[in-house]
Amino acid sequence: MILRTPLTVIFSLLLLSAPVYSQVDDPHTVDRNQMKLNEAFIMITVTSDRGSSFYKVMTDRSERPYLNIKDLMEQYLDFTSVSCDPVGKHCQGTMQPSRNIFWINGKQSEYGDAEQGPGGEKIPEGAFVVQDGSCWLRYDIWQKWLPLTATWDYHAYYLSVIPEFKLLSERKKMREREIELSAAATREKDAIQNSAAIKPDDIFRPELKYHSSLRKYPQQDVGWDFNYDANIDILRGTFQTGGPVTYDKIPGWNAGRPYWVYRLRDQGWFYLMEVGDTYFEESNLLLPNISGNNGFRFDSREMTYGAGRISVNGRAQQNTVVDLYRDGFYLNTVTTGTDGRYVFDDIVVNSSSRLVAKLYFPDGSEELREIVLSDDNGMILPAGVLQERVFTAETVYGRMNYAALRYGLFDNVTIGAEPMFFANSKNPSFMADLAMRPMADTVFLGQGMFTGKNIDRAFRVNTTLLYPNYFEVEHRFFSNNTPAFLRNIRILGEYWAGRHSLSIGRFQFIDEYEQYKGMRDASVEIIYTFNRYLKPFFNYGAFFPQGLSRYNVIKVGFDVMPTDHSVLEISRTWMTPIPINLITFFVRNIINVGGWDIGITWNIPDRLIKSYLTADVMYRITKNLSLGVLSNDQYLGFRVNWDGIISQTPGPETWSDFAMGTLSGKITSPKTTDAEPYPVQNANIVIGSKLATTDENGNFNISGITPYQKLIAKVDPITLDASVAPEKEFDVIYFRPGTQITWMPKLLWTAGIDGTIEGLDTIPPDLVVEAIKLPDNRLISKGKVESDGFFIVEKLTQGRYRLKLKGLKEEVRSIEVEIPENTNWLSGIKWKLGDKKITEPKKEENTNNKNTNKKIAVQPEPPSSKKYYTIGDGPLHITQGKKGSKGLDGYISGDRKIPSGLMIEAVSMEDEKVVSRSELMRNRTFIVEDLNVGKYELRLTGVTDPPKPIQVEIDEGVEWLSGVVWDWSY
Repeated sequence: MILRTPLTVIFSLLLLSAPVYSQVDDPHTVDRNQMKLNEAFIMITVTSDRGSSFYKVMTDRSERPYLNIKDLMEQYLDFTSVSCDPVGKHCQGTMQPSRNIFWINGKQSEYGDAEQGPGGEKIPEGAFVVQDGSCWLRYDIWQKWLPLTATWDYHAYYLSVIPEFKLLSERKKMREREIELSAAATREKDAIQNSAAIKPDDIFRPELKYHSSLRKYPQQDVGWDFNYDANIDILRGTFQTGGPVTYDKIPGWNAGRPYWVYRLRDQGWFYLMEVGDTYFEESNLLLPNISGNNGFRFDSREMTYGAGRISVNGRAQQNTVVDLYRDGFYLNTVTTGTDGRYVFDDIVVNSSSRLVAKLYFPDGSEELREIVLSDDNGMILPAGVLQERVFTAETVYGRMNYAALRYGLFDNVTIGAEPMFFANSKNPSFMADLAMRPMADTVFLGQGMFTGKNIDRAFRVNTTLLYPNYFEVEHRFFSNNTPAFLRNIRILGEYWAGRHSLSIGRFQFIDEYEQYKGMRDASVEIIYTFNRYLKPFFNYGAFFPQGLSRYNVIKVGFDVMPTDHSVLEISRTWMTPIPINLITFFVRNIINVGGWDIGITWNIPDRLIKSYLTADVMYRITKNLSLGVLSNDQYLGFRVNWDGIISQTPGPETWSDFAMGTLSGKITSPKTTDAEPYPVQNANIVIGSKLATTDENGNFNISGITPYQKLIAKVDPITLDASVAPEKEFDVIYFRPGTQITWMPKLLWTAGIDGTIEGLDTIPPDLVVEAIKLPDNRLISKGKVESDGFFIVEKLTQGRYRLKLKGLKEEVRSIEVEIPENTNWLSGIKWKLGDKKITEPKKEENTNNKNTNKKIAVQPEPPSSKKYYTIGDGPLHITQGKKGSKGLDGYISGDRKIPSGLMIEAVSMEDEKVVSRSELMRNRTFIVEDLNVGKYELRLTGVTDPPKPIQVEIDEGVEWLSGVVWDWSY
């Protein structure tokens, strides 16, 4: 198959001479029986970068053009390895980047390409001609042979050829753009890591979130539930607590044990330190993942999940519904208990898997948590890096005390030593481990634990050597003297497991084999993704208990996911003693008013046993109130929920943004010499993926920002008046849960430069001047170079710049200019490419500092004559107009080329009459006078595809409206 991307190449064919019959007949290259073609010279234009040149074609008696195969393919269509044999009547060339070979054979009258295979399409008689030592092909056959379109206008002698593949020049531009974007992303990433982040400075900032529910479960009495969660930012750490209070007729009031934890993160010398209800997690090899109460945890580095079989653990509020997805495939749902913990056991993943937990809180809010997976076991450190870990907590099996030191011996080898003490054990235990990557595709983890006389051991090997296949082998051995703490969780004796996964195309294949204490089992899971909405699956498990007969469990079904918040799963499970048919459907979108939270399960056995239906349907009436119906078989119940949040101001805009970050602030204009700064309205503030717009007072407020991440906050310069720009490209912001940061970005008046390029014979149509700010080498703005060498670059601020030419085939000398403080415009730069010096530009004073109000700038009383002198951006201008007239000025933004002769019309919206006309100036600015109080529609005339008209209003008391921005983009 050929990837065909439209790209317009126009051949403008202008016949410059009358047809002349060729007088040369080469007996080696001309068939005496074939017709002779007429020779003609035409003007050919191929894309805007190549310009125009005279070109020779052949025409038949109907004056249809024949094009030189080798010349057109090689010189204009960028084919490589082009060859033509006039004697053999054979031509071929390779199209890049697909490397498909296109061939044409005049002797056999066929054409085709390598991807199509042997054989080809027939060439019509007379369409392929050999003459003057070259092979010629009629224009209309090109579009049948190559991925392009050709249209011939006989009367105008005009041929349009539109290739549907990327030409070399276009591919170079794409590659340059990719390099620019990659470099910008790298610079941004480095800037984030190297920048000191702005952090919250509140000493004490609390938030309270609560969920109250009056409910009646089917066949039960009416009861009441109240769940609360408190988040307090204190001492640059986060304290969180919460718990349930319930009332039922029997046993009455009950207050469950509240969870609590105080957490410090990202403190420079450690990643995490927390006190309270905490969780131990590691490789899950000898030591299991386990939760504990009233504990202490310290991690110097972030822990990651390794490939293989893992357990996903986390904490949320009580009664939070958590759905787990692997590679977009729904796996399972759990609901958190009073401690807020959720656990998904025995999830098989590889390093390329994408594991996502979707959390739906009781109040309707939601959160997406992506599980970080490493390509190893998560325990290989960089060379020379030391990792420290401490954990102690009360678990259901007693207190566990653990410490660890790991050291990156080499880049791919890490050693560790871990002393520990378990409850009900007389002796301490000591564990040593070795994590290594002996080759690029293989990872090994080995552990040995010593407790008195016993030695427990385990190892795990992961490999993707046969990519995309993933293989894992795991072995564990626990002796009879293993501490009782571990015997409660682990199986004594030998344990072996083998796991394999394969993801190829739309198929995902996962299989596993386990053997322990004479018990063996094997399972296979196959998933096929038709599309993002439909995923059928097949699960098979075979179990071989010692001394008992084998039994199988087979499950077949499919998932339908019409939206990101809904799943319909229909399955059939064959198992002993009764096969089951199961239909599950849920919709979770209750965060919005009018949203639904639906959970339905219908269990249908094969035999004459009554089917079982459970349903939980909730509807959000207002932001805080939702009403629901509960069903269990034929019995019904109900539930009424009230949700709320109490927070300081400025805080979350909605109660669903609990324990998140809030960014607020104000944007004002730059300082002036004789007036106070005024608020900037309708400016966009962007932080991460969130956006807000300033109000009429210049204020903004963004809540629900993810904590514990460095995020870029910036003012979108496109939404600012052209006369101002942000002082800094961005700031780095870092939030803790429930914190607020006041951010006041500073704006500066902008300036511009103009000049001429000298020393070029021809100015390419896409030549631009780039202004790069020194010393950080950041691209600030671009300006197009006109055909006479004149250029303008705007939206610059004070400082030093390097000017570079972009769009020439050869590198040319750059120059440096400096815009001093309070300078509005540098005019008259003479950029002589062969000289080492430039003509000193003329400096214009920054009149912005004299404006009392940039939005409404009152003009001085003008004399009767009028003349315009545009000297800058915004637009900034000196004007002389009719005495007493009102007016406006503005700027055409966008990337469209501005031709001469365009006019601006101001049309009264009251009577649709044209009130005033003025010319659009060369530097994209315009001034419209002779206006009165009222509403006007501005229209651009003189062009076939004008921008959309815009509406402006001149209020009573306003003499001049300045800074109108009119977008005209492609």
